Amino acid sequence: MVTVTPNLTMLRVNGWQVYVWRDGDSATLIDTGAPGSGAEIAAAVPQIDRIVLTHGHVDHIGSAAELRKSTGATVMAGAGDAAVIRGEADMPPAVFEDWELPIYQRVSAGLPGSAPPVHLDRELTDGDVLEIDETNAWTGERVSASYVYIDGLGIGDVDQHILRDRAHLSTDGVVVIMVAVDKQTGHLERPAEILARGFVQLEEREELIGRCRGVVANALGGSEHYAEFGDINSRIRDSVSKFLYDETRRRPMVLTVTVEV
Repeated sequence: MVTVTPNLTMLRVNGWQVYVWRDGDSATLIDTGAPGSGAEIAAAVPQIDRIVLTHGHVDHIGSAAELRKSTGATVMAGAGDAAVIRGEADMPPAVFEDWELPIYQRVSAGLPGSAPPVHLDRELTDGDVLEIDETNAWTGERVSASYVYIDGLGIGDVDQHILRDRAHLSTDGVVVIMVAVDKQTGHLERPAEILARGFVQLEEREELIGRCRGVVANALGGSEHYAEFGDINSRIRDSVSKFLYDETRRRPMVLTVTVEV
């Protein structure tokens, strides 16, 4: 066992980790390792009064049924994984990046695809507070709980200019201008295609779309010249940004997609 805090210890069983929270002589087991780990856990942790399952993966719930039967412990888990833990549904397949897949295959070798089903004595939902003492466990007063978005893998991954751009997108939206341009003349081959997200409903404002296409055409008008993408994108972006602000008093982020023909 590895002591994490005076009340919390970590136990490694057959390569998998489970945690034990102690209040006096009472023990709360957090996860149960892979199937077949029950006897070793019970020998190392006497007086298991309750089991808390963090989620429905086999290496977390594998020995829950065995331990509930041998100890009589109360079993609790989140409502979102309850059907999986009770054996009524399959766990959705995990999605891995290419570099993650070999790691998963290595650590999960020999792990069965499912665990024995176990009855849940209590299902917990977002906002439930699980209170535990020496004799009992109960849900206390609920708290406000929701998703917290944590971006990046380390300090400084998300710079201030990225946050500024995201704030811009969240308030004024984005407009995408897609154009096909003759690279020899710099002129449009066909009217621009326009998409918007988080801005006004362009589909409901055909007149605004038509005028915006006209602004794009005018931005690329004039004498024939060899198309320079940087110049084309800047002219479209500047002209459309000014037009949309004059019409709506909003400043969406204008992105251009230019295809040479």
